Amino acid sequence: MPHHENAASKTRFVPWFNMAEWDQAYKQIYSDDTVAQVKGFERLLVWKARCPQGIPAGAQCTLDLIQICLKDREVWPQIAGGLLPPYHERDLRFMYAMAVLRFLNHLATLAKNKPHSLYDMAAKLHIPDWVVNIRHDTSHGHSLPSLCILREAAHFCLDWIHEHYWKNEAEMTTDWIAGDDTADYNEMVHRLKEIVETWQAIMLYSSAGLTTFAEIPDLNLQKHLIAEKEKYTARRMDEMLKKLRCRGYTLPKTEMAEAQILIIKQLKDCMEISGRFGDRHEILVNVLLEGDGFLASPDFLSIFSSNHNSSGLTYESLPATFRNLWKTMLNFLYQNRVIPLLVEKLIHKSSSENESHHRCKMAALWVKELLQSLYKVKKTVEMVQNCKEAEKVKVYKTLKQKSKRKLKIKLTVSHIHKQMVKEVERLNPNLRDVLSLRIQKLPRGLSELQFLENAMLKPSPCTRMFLPCLMELVDPPLPEDTKEKLTTLVNIYTQELHFSKEENTVTDSQVYMLHNLKGKSAMVLNDCVEEMDIAEDVISSQAGVLSPVTQSHWTRYKGLEDWGKCPLGRLPWQNEWSALQLELPCDSVWQPCKQLDNYSTAEKNLPGFFHEKVNWDEVLSKRPMQNKWTHQGHEHTHVVERAFAIISNVG
Repeated sequence: MPHHENAASKTRFVPWFNMAEWDQAYKQIYSDDTVAQVKGFERLLVWKARCPQGIPAGAQCTLDLIQICLKDREVWPQIAGGLLPPYHERDLRFMYAMAVLRFLNHLATLAKNKPHSLYDMAAKLHIPDWVVNIRHDTSHGHSLPSLCILREAAHFCLDWIHEHYWKNEAEMTTDWIAGDDTADYNEMVHRLKEIVETWQAIMLYSSAGLTTFAEIPDLNLQKHLIAEKEKYTARRMDEMLKKLRCRGYTLPKTEMAEAQILIIKQLKDCMEISGRFGDRHEILVNVLLEGDGFLASPDFLSIFSSNHNSSGLTYESLPATFRNLWKTMLNFLYQNRVIPLLVEKLIHKSSSENESHHRCKMAALWVKELLQSLYKVKKTVEMVQNCKEAEKVKVYKTLKQKSKRKLKIKLTVSHIHKQMVKEVERLNPNLRDVLSLRIQKLPRGLSELQFLENAMLKPSPCTRMFLPCLMELVDPPLPEDTKEKLTTLVNIYTQELHFSKEENTVTDSQVYMLHNLKGKSAMVLNDCVEEMDIAEDVISSQAGVLSPVTQSHWTRYKGLEDWGKCPLGRLPWQNEWSALQLELPCDSVWQPCKQLDNYSTAEKNLPGFFHEKVNWDEVLSKRPMQNKWTHQGHEHTHVVERAFAIISNVG
């Protein structure tokens, strides 16, 4: 499938199968042979059928213009020779005028900064005013321009499209082989993994107290970070740092902090490219959950807290230092899309039989952490909704005092939301250490009962770690007894319920058999039959009420048979009918009009012929070579392992 290489390196799918088909249509349309142009026109119709939502504007304008040019060559000899009435010339003028008008309308898609008028836009695109006048005369004039002017305009438009669409497209478009798509996807995923691993290594070195690039023992990583930093000016680094501060994360002014910004920039660029392979957020979430970074191994966790050693993992919570390792990255991501997707996939991993017990427990703890953050969002949203005007004024005064500028500050919902987060933390001390998400509205899917039901379809021993937090998000809130029953049900299903000695007694000694269930089913069935009988009685009693005789001022016309006998254009009550006999005698012969040009002269002026042949070798030689998507960067192999080994030895 061909694709267009633009600034963002995105693939654009097109209606032609490959560039060989495109080249053939290009050469056929811009030739001096009518038969070849007919084949090119038919190929454009095939593209139109393949792409119902619309082909590129340049190809569409070419289709409209070349169609009328071919029609002109077919009809004009018959008009000039007297084989067709002269008024067919008016049809040609209409078709030419419409093709030129559509061409000018499509110019709006080519102008990036739309001018005030069509004349200004045409001037910037090197289109003369007399062509624009044709559009005005066609739309508002009393008469169409002459056929001679319209032919000249069509020929100019085809030349303009050749220089600004076909020629440029030939130089910028190349084939995209389907087999390379998989290779490029794997390469892009590999690049994402490298960025995530580099992030882990930087955070490990930062946790060990390193502040400069020169202190990094890994020379390859050190050179890579220095090279990346040289790409940006100091002003650009400050701008990226300011964006992170606006998102609620403050970095110290060290080179290791700058390294975090550089990696985030790399991640952003890579995600832009990954968008052409599908949902970029889902691709990143899959990369995070595949490795041992987000779902860290016991050895990796042992660096961040003494309570989490290599022998096991306490299930109460994740180490705060380990959670902060991913805080900046989570703050950078588009959390309205990533967080719900991340929670859903973590819940699935927590009950997966293909994962180790440690990874399942890590997934469950991450779900718990994220759900607590979402609960904090829920409480904040409720407080913002109940915020009174006096509280908004208080927030405004606080912002004005902190502002260094004397300009008027506009109070937004974001300002109120940030202030309410602090209020929620003050009223709920247990939420102070919870990660604050940049979400101003709780994702609807996470608060629905259906999400809770899906999470409990396949519960595991790890489900009970995050189940209380998940039930707190449900809206409307669940009753307390329902929460207790759900918790008990999950414990029973996962065999986690521990009875005490007093409770480990059987109070109901009755044993229920299959016939008990059958009897119960029969009672329910009888009740349903009785309800159906009652419903039928109600419906039958209301039948007369639901179908009253409709009273209307309209009366039905009974003489329908008269309509079938009436000629087209005559009403049944019109008894006397006469029509103007406008038919010409069958032996009438049209003669060439004197005002029409001589056929031989007109044939030379027919548009659409391109006697100056295009230098195809020169045009097509500028086409880019077929290249795979590649990235520039250093080799990140085992960068996390090297960082872990160095930090472990230092510790």
